[in-house]
Amino acid sequence: MDGLDKVAAIQALYQDLLDASKNHIPVIERLQAELEAHVEAFKQLLDHKPKNDISRVKLKQNNFAIEGIEYGANDEFRDQTTQLADSLSLDEMEAARLLVTAERRVQELDRPPISCAIIQFHEYRSFLVESLRLILRTAMDPELDDDLRDFMSGYVGRTFKDDGSKRPRSPTYTQKCITTMSNIEQWLNRLAEQAQKFVAVGQTSSPDHEEIVSLQQRNLTQQHESLGTILAYLVKLNHASLDDLRSLLAQLRFVDRWNSIAVHYVPALISFFNQYGSANGSASHAEARTIHKIILESRESNPWPLRNLQAATTVWWLAEYSSWYFDVPANHIAIEDENAEKEEQARTNALSQALRDGAFQCTLSICSQIKSSDWYDLPRIELIGSLLNDAPILPFESASISPYFREFVMEHFEVFTYALIAHMPDTLRRFKIEEEDERRKLFSGFPSNVSNEPTENSRHLERFFVIMSYANEHRAETAREFWDDHDSNLYGFLQWFSRRVSTPLVGAFCEMFRAISEGEECALGAHQFLIEGSAGASSRIRRSATLSWTQIFEELDFYASKVRETPATNPTTSSSYDGKPKAVDIDEPETPAMLECYLRLVAHLCEQSEEIKAYVGQPKYRMLDITFLLCNNTVPSRIRSCAYSCLRALLSVRTPDVTNNIWVALDQWVSDGFSSGGNIPRPARVANSSTWAEEVTFEAISRRFSEMNSFVLLMTTLISTSMPESELHDSLPFPEQLGSSYRMPGIDPYIDFVLGKVFGTKLQTLDISQSRILSSSVFGFILASLESFNEDLIVLAHKTGIAVDDAIDTSSLLAYVRFHPFSRVVEWMFNEKVVAALFSIAHQDISEISSASADSPLIVTLTRCIRAMNMIMELQSTYLDIVRPLIKTQSSSQRRPVSNPSLASFEDAVSTHLRIIADLAYYSGSGHEELAEVSMELLKKLSMSRKLNNPQSSKIGSQVLTNRLIGILQGNSDIEPISRSMAQSMIFDQRELDEGSTNPRFNTKYAILDFLEQTLSANLGQPNLAHALLGFACSGSSIQVDPTSPFGQQDSLFHAILKLSIEYPQWLDSSMRFWSSTLRSKAARIVYLLWTSTLTSGLVLPELKELDILQIQWGSTDVVDANISWESGTPGDLSFFFQDGSRTFELYVQERRYLYSLAATQYRLASTESNSLWKAQLFSTMLGAATVDGREEPSAAVFDMLDFLELEISDGPTEPETPMLEGIDLSSFVDSENGQQPSYNLKLLDVLMSLKIKHMQKSGGLPDQAAIDMANSDKHDILGCFNGINNSLSLHRERLLALAAWSDFVIVLVRNCSSESSERAALALKALQTISPKLELYATQNRPETHIFATLVQNLVSELDFQSPVLLAGRAGEIASDKLFQLFKISLRAIGNPETDTALHESFYSICYRYLTATVGTSAPSRKQFGTQTIKAAGDSLIDTVCEDAYGAAGTCSIAALLLLDALTRLAIEDNSNYVVESLVRSNFISVLVETIREMPGELSRALASDVVLLLAHYKAKLSLLLTISATPFGAIQVMSAGLFPSVRSSGLFAADPDLGLDIDHPSPLTTFYNLILSVQRVLVSVVLQRGPQNKQTVDTTRAFLAEIKPLMVGVFKRESKVVAYEKRAGEDLEEVLGLLVEGFVVLVEGCGFRAFEDEIDTQRSRRRGVFS
Repeated sequence: MDGLDKVAAIQALYQDLLDASKNHIPVIERLQAELEAHVEAFKQLLDHKPKNDISRVKLKQNNFAIEGIEYGANDEFRDQTTQLADSLSLDEMEAARLLVTAERRVQELDRPPISCAIIQFHEYRSFLVESLRLILRTAMDPELDDDLRDFMSGYVGRTFKDDGSKRPRSPTYTQKCITTMSNIEQWLNRLAEQAQKFVAVGQTSSPDHEEIVSLQQRNLTQQHESLGTILAYLVKLNHASLDDLRSLLAQLRFVDRWNSIAVHYVPALISFFNQYGSANGSASHAEARTIHKIILESRESNPWPLRNLQAATTVWWLAEYSSWYFDVPANHIAIEDENAEKEEQARTNALSQALRDGAFQCTLSICSQIKSSDWYDLPRIELIGSLLNDAPILPFESASISPYFREFVMEHFEVFTYALIAHMPDTLRRFKIEEEDERRKLFSGFPSNVSNEPTENSRHLERFFVIMSYANEHRAETAREFWDDHDSNLYGFLQWFSRRVSTPLVGAFCEMFRAISEGEECALGAHQFLIEGSAGASSRIRRSATLSWTQIFEELDFYASKVRETPATNPTTSSSYDGKPKAVDIDEPETPAMLECYLRLVAHLCEQSEEIKAYVGQPKYRMLDITFLLCNNTVPSRIRSCAYSCLRALLSVRTPDVTNNIWVALDQWVSDGFSSGGNIPRPARVANSSTWAEEVTFEAISRRFSEMNSFVLLMTTLISTSMPESELHDSLPFPEQLGSSYRMPGIDPYIDFVLGKVFGTKLQTLDISQSRILSSSVFGFILASLESFNEDLIVLAHKTGIAVDDAIDTSSLLAYVRFHPFSRVVEWMFNEKVVAALFSIAHQDISEISSASADSPLIVTLTRCIRAMNMIMELQSTYLDIVRPLIKTQSSSQRRPVSNPSLASFEDAVSTHLRIIADLAYYSGSGHEELAEVSMELLKKLSMSRKLNNPQSSKIGSQVLTNRLIGILQGNSDIEPISRSMAQSMIFDQRELDEGSTNPRFNTKYAILDFLEQTLSANLGQPNLAHALLGFACSGSSIQVDPTSPFGQQDSLFHAILKLSIEYPQWLDSSMRFWSSTLRSKAARIVYLLWTSTLTSGLVLPELKELDILQIQWGSTDVVDANISWESGTPGDLSFFFQDGSRTFELYVQERRYLYSLAATQYRLASTESNSLWKAQLFSTMLGAATVDGREEPSAAVFDMLDFLELEISDGPTEPETPMLEGIDLSSFVDSENGQQPSYNLKLLDVLMSLKIKHMQKSGGLPDQAAIDMANSDKHDILGCFNGINNSLSLHRERLLALAAWSDFVIVLVRNCSSESSERAALALKALQTISPKLELYATQNRPETHIFATLVQNLVSELDFQSPVLLAGRAGEIASDKLFQLFKISLRAIGNPETDTALHESFYSICYRYLTATVGTSAPSRKQFGTQTIKAAGDSLIDTVCEDAYGAAGTCSIAALLLLDALTRLAIEDNSNYVVESLVRSNFISVLVETIREMPGELSRALASDVVLLLAHYKAKLSLLLTISATPFGAIQVMSAGLFPSVRSSGLFAADPDLGLDIDHPSPLTTFYNLILSVQRVLVSVVLQRGPQNKQTVDTTRAFLAEIKPLMVGVFKRESKVVAYEKRAGEDLEEVLGLLVEGFVVLVEGCGFRAFEDEIDTQRSRRRGVFS
């Protein structure tokens, strides 16, 4: 296994272990195999092989072997290896191995080989260490699967034992952990010293060097952290000893920097102390006492550089060691020389000294720094700051501590706090007594110190409580255990302490109380605790009272009453108001903090439970009144901020009435100028006084960050909770007439404050941390405003004309549009300042994003920002087209315009901030799932925008420049790294299948593929961002491929997607899965779009050919049958369309369509290029022998690939008949975009039915909740039905498209398979054998598939050479002929079937015509099988149907019908039968044909040029049929009887001027004219000849006709004999047609004796002239 394989293998193991640790159990057998393969790697993990002379000598040799491969080394390689060995302190040969394998990652990492080797070294080592940590963790996890945990425990035991020895290896391994941690510290020091050297000599290192140093520091720190955790686990698993503890304590003497490295030892220390210091541990008292002596004596004799850490270590030890004296075990063996009093005094002194040295400060510093929140909790920050004083603070780099390690440290601090409470209760009591003494002295007038500040001793308890809060925070299981066990030491301690809590301690106690009351269950436990405290409180003693609800309410009411009694300065009556009112008197310095903590605790508990919220909201407690009083302008800003938070928590979810009351109270408070004076008389209002008061209020709120942020959050909650449970969102999130007494109704002033003042102005004045938090709150407000708006109400009213006003909660739809915050918020989104702030927030450093946690302000703010942009893009058309024009016509002049009129759309704002394109692309690969999802969604919208994708034009000339979105990425060289990152995301990992669609990697793949697909679909004709990212070089309107680019090297995003489309499985657990099919189909569609686009097909098709994609895909395609499960669904069931199985099947069929299309294209291309080898390979593949990588593998043949059609699928559900949809035109709800299958808009239908239900509620049609529930249930069923209809329509459409693609491919295959007609005929017959049964089945059922099959058969039959030996020779010929005859009969039955679609007739006519023309008059075997009797057997309806189509069918169908009648007539003639002609006579069709001649000139003169060709074809077919009919005496009689000569005479065809012809809009009018009269002439000739000279009537009629047309006839003779010259026009060649006309006229003349008739006439005339002369 080479280096890269080792990294990939350990990374895979790490991922499986990580999943197992989260109880996402992977495939256990796979995990066990991976673990077994890494046993030696874990054993040798800490065995670092240093540089040595032997390896150095080997390196100097010309050749050396690495993993069995012989390498030659040059000087450059040796120098690089030596440099790498020095950097890593690594064996030279190991360094050489690293360097060799790292060469393969140079392009991927875009770094020099040495850098790649260092990265690979640390990558492998980090994954290995982390994997070991996870192994130890899972071995201890009680919630893990028993089998897996047992395996892990056994694995740990085997890994940490020496081979062939029963002596535990673990102490040695534990010692190695300690040593390795020390070595890492030294390594980090060396790296730091190197950096200092550069600074000392005034040099700057290269960016690459700085990057590698930074990477090593991060990785080494992470490894140190993991080893610290491993060390703690080894102790817990009894794989350590007292010697290891002594070594660890000795090692800590050399830790001299207070940073995260020092913190990494904390869990191991506490684990060691718990294991070897506690009476319940594994060490004896005597052994524990030896450690005790070492710890206490080292404080004086051998102090650590970090005295604070040593002090904390002492306290942690004493908390455990004291158990030997407080809770002595029954089997305790006393120590002979132990002096109890002396020992106790020593422990007391040690504890006191440790506390003086900052033990609690050190512990609290660790808690506050490694678990610090980026969310800027000001009260907590100030509390921590006051408790830490001047204690050493961990540097900022401590924020890089892993989340798991933070929780790990907190778990151990929980062990410490519980141990301190359980084993040293007297110490805690002493802390309390000291604090009470301090308070007593302070209030008795005898202060304990000059400054009246609390002493350090009096604050130990506060620090301890805050440490407890950190240790229990976000640990629900621990909190539940606490509330469930009322007999525990901790519960008893809290009960005791809560009865004696003083004002200074309230803050710390409330912090701890909040930490153990997270979640509804724990919050209710805390609620009960406070209720019990209220019952026990006999009276209110403010100096020291029981913490209870009674205490909290009374304290808050007490100070609220003071506010009520304090006169407030009213800005509405004081022109000199400066916003600085007189503060309310507060009698204790700790009182503000106490009020804050009470308000925070109330808010916290109310947020956790509706029951608590209802309890606190009882009228008797007056919490709303008290909270508003505490929002007075005389109250400190910090308390007002907490009051806003409390108001927010008191808002009940989905209770508009309560929220509306708060809106009214809030608006009154704001309009009164920040004053809640209770019963104080209010001054009379003056003009604009309330508006001025609003400005003063908002200005005061915006002075402090915390107050400003809390107020914005309150606004957001008011908007969110005002919405009713209805999904309609048809009400306003505030009272409709709010503020109407002094301004325009609505909440525009609040929106203007949040977006104009806070977001547009104040945001720029804050530091980065506060700015992000406030931005997050503002975006929450924006999103709440946009999400609560239902644009479908407007669309529905506009699209259907439904009376929406009658159903919605708002007074009218107009009022809804005018007053909803949506309109004002979106208007602000087009404001210059807001746009600038918006895009400024959207642009963040990607490295900071990658290192940030998902819940950090940076990620949350950025995600909300991009979500807001997404919603603006979605909703802007509604705003710009409907809402804004409506507001302009309705609003008064009071509404101040805020948008920039130059921004016609949000794309205009984007066009001036195009850097966001690159930002979004980078965010998509940031590793934060939600951020990546919304970023990709916005990137997709922007990439599909026509405004942003219009190519730029050069000002000089007409050159088209590159697309702007591509240009911005190309200009900053962002395309390749973004594309490479996306390509990495496309790599398929088998582990993704374990979690399915919930796997983050799956979601990332899907988002990227969806973005590319949608972008390509929207802009196929022009280069766009998707093309650039896929690897194409885009320039102007063209696309190329650079041979040196990733695409040219087959390493692009396109190739990654191509590989994914082949490798990603559809079959899982013997079933086709929808989620996997979706991803695979997305990838396949992208490839399909690229090779079918004229823009890229020339580049993609050769690539597909080179990679043998068609053969690979064809060879891997399985034939499906009825036993296949589609998401556990069966296609034959109607319920199939109501499940994901229907869509899964659709995606499968879609992929088949892509495959058939590609096969047809490549085979056609191979034939065009005359590439015989490629063509032969493809042909072999199509017939079931795919060639992949030079190997021939069996595969499905093309005729087996109709399997998807074999599965029976029902027709699907039909539109439901329900009163809910009565009177509704459902066509208004059908969407059809971009040529897609029309489908019902379920969202609009949902809104429609919700409105109907709402209207029925208002009108009394739904009297009770049961009726409402029933209506909603009906709505759900109806929507499900329409969803099933959509699925059915979509699936059936896709099946038809796939069948059409298969049909096209078969035609291509048959036409191009060979130049030999016999080979083509054989393949065509094989295809017909497959198709015929299906054609017969579908034709009888009149299924839409019949059209495609009939067209295919028509094309295949046309390709048959009926004279081919395949159809004539021997038994094979008879079988082939029999198949063709059966096909002929199928076609006849289909034509005669009255249910057959008329559109199908043309194909069946063509099939029959081709068959008849090829067999009639020949000696083919098939000719013996049928005759006129076959036609008779089909019934009279056959001829009638053909006649109807010949007369009235549109387009070429009538021509096909005429040709078939012609062929049938010929068949009857050959069989000496008059059946066909008699049938034509019976249907009067011959008369119709003859009558056509009369209408020809008129129709031609009226016809458009585009219709003339088709019209002439009709005439030709009809005249041909007449000619065939007249070829027999019987037929000639019928034609003559139908009035042939009168029709010809009436048409005037033969009376036209031979030089001019007819008035025809045709390029060759004269030729057309002569050809037309030639066709008519032939009919006349046939009739005359068949009737014979013996038929006097015919002879006389013909003579008379010839006499009439003599001028034309003479003109034709003259022109043919060239007696008279005629003008030859371009494109006219009359010689042939004139010759044929002359022949026809000669036949007519001779046939009727016209010359003799003329001579006789002339003789008679001469006689008459002689008589009268």
